[in-house]
Amino acid sequence: GQAGAGEPGPSASEYCARNFHKKVLDNLASLPPGCTSDTFVKAALVKSFEDLDKDLLETQPDIKDGCGAAVALLLGEYIFTGVVGACDATLCEAKPEQRGSNAAGVAVPLGRAQGRCGHPDERARLIRAGGTVVGEGPMARVIGAAGSSKVSRSLGDPAWKKGVGPPGAGGVLTCIPEIQSIKLSWAEQHQYLLLATMPVAEALGPQEMVDAIADFQAQPRASCGELTARAVAKVPDPLDMQFTVVEVWFLHGGPSGPDGDDEAADGRSASGEAPKKKAKTPASVAVPGGEIKSA
Repeated sequence: GQAGAGEPGPSASEYCARNFHKKVLDNLASLPPGCTSDTFVKAALVKSFEDLDKDLLETQPDIKDGCGAAVALLLGEYIFTGVVGACDATLCEAKPEQRGSNAAGVAVPLGRAQGRCGHPDERARLIRAGGTVVGEGPMARVIGAAGSSKVSRSLGDPAWKKGVGPPGAGGVLTCIPEIQSIKLSWAEQHQYLLLATMPVAEALGPQEMVDAIADFQAQPRASCGELTARAVAKVPDPLDMQFTVVEVWFLHGGPSGPDGDDEAADGRSASGEAPKKKAKTPASVAVPGGEIKSA
């Protein structure tokens, strides 16, 4: 609830946290046969954000606040990230000469091309939608009929999306996320992924976050604690802010494990025979989109 356009509140973020995964599963399951490249998966993720925002605006009239989101979806060897608002996702890549060492890697921002009014493309879009952008860089804000906002995208925030802006332009704010897809090389090149809330993302830059936790290899709890502590120390009045960081550490071997090989990952034994099917149980669940491959 820190990355909304209005007063911070927990209602929109709680609703989105409970329902986002349902939208993703529904949209992945509805992909036509053969339409499983990264282009279609990205489209399914965008639609999930749109469906969630529509439900929030139309079926939850009592929720007046908004929120941002930073999510990750792992499909086989590919990771998809979606970021809306001033939250952030950062991938750490090891330089070739650093692989296998504890040296800090290179930060790859995955969500900073949107959500902030000072970004050139965002400024132009906000003006087209009927808003007025004042200030530059991190201090930029959009002024509209609903007031003033430092974020240009969010989930919820009905005052900024219902009946505002020129005819046909929709609301001043939008829920369309920045979507990225990366083929992982797991712990060899891609060490970990960070998901951070707005207060952390504003206090620490992507490379600053990666440098700060270089000594905490494969220690997600310690890494997140270090980053939140540093972010809190840099904010003048942190009492009413939510500082949250999630680190996803990538293990050697990926889905097949450190001793896995292509045959094991393909679900076949060394003899080339497919494994025997397991007996179905009442608790078994088929996960839609589980065999999606990226182009």
